[in-house]
Amino acid sequence: MNERLTLQRVNHIINEQYEAERQFLKEFDTGDYTFQNPYVKVNPYIIAPLSALVMFRTDEEVGVTITVKGKEPAGDISHTFPKSKIHHLPIYGLYGDYDNKISLCLETGEEKVLEIKTEPLPNKVKLPTKIETTSEYLKDNVIFVTPTSYAYDAAYDYKGDCRWYTTLNFVFDLKRISNGNILVGSYRLVAPPYHTTGVIEMSLTGKVYKEYRLPGGYHHDQLELEDGNFIILSQDFKRGTVEDMAVLVDRKTGKILKEWDYQKILPQTVGKSGSWTEYDWFHNNAVWYDKKPIH
Repeated sequence: MNERLTLQRVNHIINEQYEAERQFLKEFDTGDYTFQNPYVKVNPYIIAPLSALVMFRTDEEVGVTITVKGKEPAGDISHTFPKSKIHHLPIYGLYGDYDNKISLCLETGEEKVLEIKTEPLPNKVKLPTKIETTSEYLKDNVIFVTPTSYAYDAAYDYKGDCRWYTTLNFVFDLKRISNGNILVGSYRLVAPPYHTTGVIEMSLTGKVYKEYRLPGGYHHDQLELEDGNFIILSQDFKRGTVEDMAVLVDRKTGKILKEWDYQKILPQTVGKSGSWTEYDWFHNNAVWYDKKPIH
């Protein structure tokens, strides 16, 4: 029996976010939003429900300190933003299913407290069964977990409370890069079980800035170099092996500048692991850069 293949066109998340951003910026630009009456947009970029944007105007250039109040004082997350007259302030670290309180304080001393009610965490956000750390050690940092299984990427504070998650299944290593954004594996598969199109650069509000797509896809790890370019783990599917290449990618253009093919460097049948196969003979899990010259 012949089966008809049905193709479905899926709008890229960058396009969806562009339309969402265009709409909320229009609302802000046409409204009279002040420090005491700010514009608040929860989950502005669709995929990070525990984030928000707070926007307002001031007559004079002034700095603003935002504090997301924790369930106890040690859980507070604060940041001071530079002086401006037009303020577009990202909010991170909200709790799910909670009446979050956010303190905004101008450097003049004027204060405003906002309340943001969030939705319950979905089942795909997995909560820790055990966490051993302290607020003194972790401070206002969070621990990011990026599963490659049927669960959402999430971040947890010192108590194990989820303070961030994304509704797309980004995979493998998540790294903060020099401009403050994060670099993580794409959510779009090109081959089972976990090889994706490439890596994604986005902010913690969920705004995707770039997707670096590779002919051989991405797996496991990536690294930002001092010049801003990326080393990304990949492979060549056409030859029937996986996880045995690394590529150097131009930060601005996305072009591959150099390839490291481990088949040309290492023997494939020496030092086999218990799970060795001809298909997955090397299984590269990480990449690191040692800039010390070889003598």
